[in-house]
Order: sequence, then structure tokens, then C-alpha cells
Amino acid sequence: MARGFLLALVMGSLVAGACTAQPEAPDPIARLELLGEAFVSIAEGASPSVVFIRASRRVPGGRLMPMDPFLRDFLGGTPFDGMLGGRAPDREERWEGSGVVIAGDGLIVTNDHNVRSADEIEVVLSDGRELAAELVGRDPATDVALLRVPATDLPVVTMGDSEALRAGEWVVAIGNPFGLVNTVTAGIVSATGRADVGISMYEDFIQTDAAINPGNSGGALVNIRGELVGINTAILSQGGGGSVGIGFAIPTSIVMDVVDELLRTGKVSRSWIGIVPAPLTPRLAERLGVDETEGLVVAQLFRGAPAERAGIRAGDVITSLGEQEVTTANAARRTVFGVPVGDEVPITLRRGRRTLQIDVPTMEQPIDRDTGLPLPGL
Repeated sequence: MARGFLLALVMGSLVAGACTAQPEAPDPIARLELLGEAFVSIAEGASPSVVFIRASRRVPGGRLMPMDPFLRDFLGGTPFDGMLGGRAPDREERWEGSGVVIAGDGLIVTNDHNVRSADEIEVVLSDGRELAAELVGRDPATDVALLRVPATDLPVVTMGDSEALRAGEWVVAIGNPFGLVNTVTAGIVSATGRADVGISMYEDFIQTDAAINPGNSGGALVNIRGELVGINTAILSQGGGGSVGIGFAIPTSIVMDVVDELLRTGKVSRSWIGIVPAPLTPRLAERLGVDETEGLVVAQLFRGAPAERAGIRAGDVITSLGEQEVTTANAARRTVFGVPVGDEVPITLRRGRRTLQIDVPTMEQPIDRDTGLPLPGL
């Protein structure tokens, strides 16, 4: 309540004079002080729910080549002499990230890439406690994972409405960049609904210029009321460095849908038909002999997948999926993902001068055994 009152006071002061005439101009320093107090209030309210995540895995040592006898004699052996099977010792990989407490009984949401392939996950709470975390489930397609720690009465973030966000709104990012615990940065929403960035399979990001750096992944993006509106997940940077003012967060509308399904089943099931699409360019349309200006070209098909079995061919141009016109691969992917597994997707396509209607049954999106990630495409 106090934070909401402070916000109203700040925003009312900032726009004073824009709507009604004022006898005296407000003191600009006082207005800045009020805005500063608002950010302090946000940080104090939301920071306790942000945690520090450490993950590690054991990497087996590689096989060693036999050493040249002359060099062995000259060097007096090697540090790996006598090791079973001529293998180097195992090594441990460690990495760090952030997470957000969403339930007082120990539920923590973070990025999948923070915990993917980890053998051990440790969570450091805002009060300094270090707890081993259990992986409840993960969704590589959205880069969301859910953890549980053995604790109760944890400080819980206030959930906000990411669908109500607009470009230009103030936001605050809280996380642990480069291991600097509970770092707070502020900026604005640069854009919403940002897709086709190439970060994850399912993209509908909040873009922000609030500084996000390595280690912020999985941390909180909160609005001016201190409510969670996104989970910080990635940055665009030059040469793999730090923030250049282009960061991305997964909206809470997506995060909480994933969390609900992970709690119910331990995984997220999505429909898939086995098409790898490509944009339709004017030059490609001319070459394919179609007069369409929008759509997706079937660039490749997975052998034995539903689309191939239904008769779709490479070079077909998809113009609609169900009642949705096809404009981008990301939008098409969301449409297919939204169909219950096993149901059919009605597809309208152009094959040369012909228009075809094909109903394609869906299957659950397979996981690549080598990468542990879902197979690409629709």
C-alpha cells in the first residue's frame, strides 16, 4: 500500500502542470528525490525474493595418447602416469545464475540454461542460507526451469501482469551479474512481443535497456510497482561482453503457464509436425512459381514426421495454419504449439499455381538425444 501511494505521488508530481495549471512549479530536486525513493522501495521489496544459483557438473577426463618413449625418459614421466586406462582426471564445471522465489514453500523459477546438464544445484537465499535444490522440471523451448528447496516462509515476489506492459514504462532488473549478489539496475521497456531473436525456440520477449549481464539470467524484471513481469534471460552484446542496453526477459504470462504444467506433469508437452520453415522472399516465390507475397516455405521435412506422412513437400508455401494467416516462423510455431497433442492442424498451402488444404495430425515434440533440446521447426 505504501509503495503504491509513493508511486502515485511520484507520477502525479512528474506530470504536474501537464494536465492542469499550477500556481508554482514543483521543485525539480524534490521530484527526483521522490523518484529515487520509489526505486529504493522497489529494490527493498523485491530483492529478498531473488536468489543466487550455483550449478556444477562432473566432466569425464578424455583418453590420453601414448607418450613418445624418448620424451617420457627425458621428462621423467608425466603427471598422469599410472592412471587407469590412460585417461586424464575428471574435472568439475561450475557456473552461476539467478532465480526468483514464487512460492513460500520453496518454489523457485529460473532459466533452463542455468541448470541444464547440472549434477548439483545450490541456491543461496537472500538471508545467506545455502540449500541443495531439486529440479522439479524444465522447458528448453522457453528456457524456463522450476526448482524446489527445503525451506518454508520464504519471501515471495509479487506477481504482475506482463500483458499490460507498454514500451516506455520503467522497469527494474534484479540479479547476480558476475556473482555480484542482489545487483539492481533500472531502465525502461524498449519493446514487447520481441520474437525471431534466435535465443530460444519459443520467443515473445520483453526487451529492456535495464542493464542485464552474465549471471542476471533467471533474475527478476519488476515494474514500477515492484511486481514481477519477466524473468531476465539473455542479452545481445558485441564480442560476448556485457550489457549494451539490449536485454530480454520472458514475460510472466509465459513463465507461469510453464510453471503450472511443470507442477502438474514435470514437463511441458507441445505439438509438432516436423517442418523446418524459411521466409518467403519475392525471389524465392518467383522461383517456386507462386504469386503469394506472404507465407513460409517448407525448407525441410523430418523423415517420418506427420507433415511428410500427410503429403507436404519441400518447396510448398504455407499460407495459413487453421484460421491464422502465416507471417513469421515464430507465429506459426506458436500456433502449432497451441494445438493439443494428437489433434490435427488444418494447413493451407500453395504448390505452384495450386492451392491445397491438408489436415496434419500432430505429435509430441521429440527431444534430440544428443543435445537434450527439442527438435527444431514447427
